[in-house]
Formats: sequence, structure tokens, C-alpha cells
Amino acid sequence: MTSEDYQNGRTNPPGNEDSSGEDEVVFYQSAPGNFRGKVTDYTGTSQYPTVPAYNIGVEVYLVIPSQTQPAGPYEVTQTLEGKMYRIKNKSNGQQYSSMVRESDLVYKVT
Repeated sequence: MTSEDYQNGRTNPPGNEDSSGEDEVVFYQSAPGNFRGKVTDYTGTSQYPTVPAYNIGVEVYLVIPSQTQPAGPYEVTQTLEGKMYRIKNKSNGQQYSSMVRESDLVYKVT
């Protein structure tokens, strides 16, 4: 690679232009409307165990930093220690790929 490639941030060696090894970008459908998160404590440290802000079966939406509106709707399927949740897509029942922090969930204001 030339020094110009390094300046441009190129990390893929020449001749290896296929994108088969790269992760595919997934875009989620944005949900229109007004949303609000549940804040139970403003301090940085939490006292455990705490009551979960979202109960199992509640409809929630997932805040994705690159989108103006949250994705969803999702349904809470499991509440975990440390303010973590497991959610599934309400439209197709597919489990979300990872656990979600409470701060990344919002609910729709009616």
C-alpha cells in the first residue's frame, strides 16, 4: 500500500476488493410518533436489585443513534439484572440479536 492509502484510511490490501468478509449493515424501520424513555435514577451508580422500568410483554421501541426516530415496535420478553432486556420484534416475532440496555428503550406517548 502507498502512503496515500494510509492517509485515506484504507485497511483492505490491494487485490482484495470483495466485501464478503465485512459485516452487512442492517437498517431498521423507523416508527413515527412521539416517544419518551423511563428514567428512574439520574446518578451514575445503581443500587441492585432495582425494579425494571419495562415489564415483560410491554411494547417498546429501540433508539438507534443514526436514526431520527426509534425502531420498532418490539416486545420485552425478558428482564435481566443490570437494567438489561431481551426484546423481540412484534411484527415477525424474531428475537433481537443482543441484549438491550434500559437507556436504549423508549415507549410511545399516546
